[in-house]
Amino acid sequence: MTIKYNSRYVIVPLESSCLNAIVKNAGSRVYARLVIFASALALCQFSLALDPMRSHQNLAPITKYYADELGQLTYKQIIGLPDNSWTSIDSANFSFGFTETPFWFRVSVSNDTPATQNLLLEIGRARFDSIKVFLTIDGTLTRYVSGADHPYKERVIKHRHHIFPVDLKTGQTAEIVFRAKNSGSLAFPLTLWHRDRFYESDKNKMLTYGAYFGIWLMVLIYNTVLFTAVSHRALASFVAFVFSFGIYQLTSFGLGSSFIWGRHPAVFDATIVLSMGCATLSLMWFCTHILELSKTNRVGLRILQFFSFPALLCMLAYPFLEYAKVIPVLTALTAPSALIVILLGVRSSFLGSRLGLYSTIAWTALLLGTTAKVFAHFDILPMNFLTENSAAVGFLLMITILSFVVAAEFRRQAKLQQEKVLSDNLLIANQQRRTNEQLEGMVQERTAELETTLEELSQANETLKEISTKDSLTGIKNRHYFDTIFEQEWKRASRQNYPLSLLLMDIDFFKKVNDTYGHVAGDECLREVAASISGALKRPADIVARYGGEEFVALLPYVENENALEFANRIRHRVEASTYIADGNKIRVTMSIGVSTVSPTDEDERKDMISAADIALYEAKNSGRNKVCNAGQLSVHSNKIAS
Repeated sequence: MTIKYNSRYVIVPLESSCLNAIVKNAGSRVYARLVIFASALALCQFSLALDPMRSHQNLAPITKYYADELGQLTYKQIIGLPDNSWTSIDSANFSFGFTETPFWFRVSVSNDTPATQNLLLEIGRARFDSIKVFLTIDGTLTRYVSGADHPYKERVIKHRHHIFPVDLKTGQTAEIVFRAKNSGSLAFPLTLWHRDRFYESDKNKMLTYGAYFGIWLMVLIYNTVLFTAVSHRALASFVAFVFSFGIYQLTSFGLGSSFIWGRHPAVFDATIVLSMGCATLSLMWFCTHILELSKTNRVGLRILQFFSFPALLCMLAYPFLEYAKVIPVLTALTAPSALIVILLGVRSSFLGSRLGLYSTIAWTALLLGTTAKVFAHFDILPMNFLTENSAAVGFLLMITILSFVVAAEFRRQAKLQQEKVLSDNLLIANQQRRTNEQLEGMVQERTAELETTLEELSQANETLKEISTKDSLTGIKNRHYFDTIFEQEWKRASRQNYPLSLLLMDIDFFKKVNDTYGHVAGDECLREVAASISGALKRPADIVARYGGEEFVALLPYVENENALEFANRIRHRVEASTYIADGNKIRVTMSIGVSTVSPTDEDERKDMISAADIALYEAKNSGRNKVCNAGQLSVHSNKIAS
């Protein structure tokens, strides 16, 4: 059997038949070490002797595993299994693909150095459902737990990965047995670290992660700002892809476990599923828009749509299905989706598309990285540092290349657009010059016609203006005209300090006229009454208007209250004495009138004058109708009505 040794790092098999080979190759010094940790070899097929000169040592090659198909074995049962029940691996990391079967692992570590060794056992993957570690040193059993099924506070060392202390004094042997279960991919490296070296290495890794996600954030911000300026659908889908894939990387690396993922494993799983699904969909949409597949390759568009539906369904079904059911499907979709995108880009580049060529170069980096990681998760490739980080490196290369490509392409498009605009403007200017020359001859011919037309329009406008100020039923001025003139007269009276009188008039019992003779007769009666009121007021400054329904209003500038009362009584007598012929019927009506007068100031308001006249009108109706009631000379701003 093969013997591996490196300076003070020695890996040996249990079989005693290899002892002579060890002595022959490694000498008496190695043989002495074998004597020291012989007891550890009795319980584990492989054992590791510490090398203090190395920062870490990979335990996977000397660790054996057992698949607990039923998931019911206990620690006592597992250590009682015969040695031939355990299986070795021939790779640097464990990788079992997607499986929900619990696996047991066993390894022995010995300290043959003269100093106490403070070690850390690292299971280098962020997501596990459950990890249970059983550590035996000198007959003392210590148990540790970690993973999503256990509270984060129960972890012995708070870290994004699963870290367990192994402290060995000189000559001690640690027998390590642990049970690992994961509803996703069960693939991880198993490493034994010197504690100080681990934290130093972890610090360097965090700096690397910081640089990686710093570049990601800069690219994301850059393209987001570019999108706000350009607002192109291809750029929008690219921004969505950069964001979602970056979030997936951030989550899969376990960054933020101390704050979010470790304390809320459900959020961790949901983020993985949603970010992976969104990354797949947005990459397909980006390919669709940047290559204009709806115009150039409708078959390719249909193929992309066909593969996008499973990803979308996985995202929609995730709230109702387990993580273990969804994540293998999404993971399996990534490689063929990326391959289809590459093929579409290659086809587009052969057809002469610059974007197709550049996109193919960028997508190839992501395709290779993603495919390597997917194959590692499905146990097709070994899980190691290269395959574990291949997607991240490919993603970084892709977004960097595409960011420059997209920016350059949009600048080129903008330049072409500017050139097109300049060309169009020049063409338009030439056409405009020729058109102007033609129009100059036509302008003079049309000028006379326009002057005539304008004159006719002016006359028509005056006619329309006159029509718009009249009440269509009675032929006198309407309410809108009254309000306008009232405002003008009020301001003029306020400046020149002359009185304004207001008559508010209402036909008594007019509803009976409509009920008795009909609305046609009522309308004719209103016209006759309006004519009577207009006939009673002869001055050009007096305004008579229909106020609403059977109500009329008269505005009398320069008229004192006493004269206003005379006008009101003249109107009342005239209406009372008239017999109106309406629709063949002889109709007699009476009228109640409210009178108010004011000499307005800047502090007065028109509505107070109308209110006063309205109060006087209702007083006339309440006291028997066919009367004139006077609100008197008002001081509107003091809310006093002279009686």
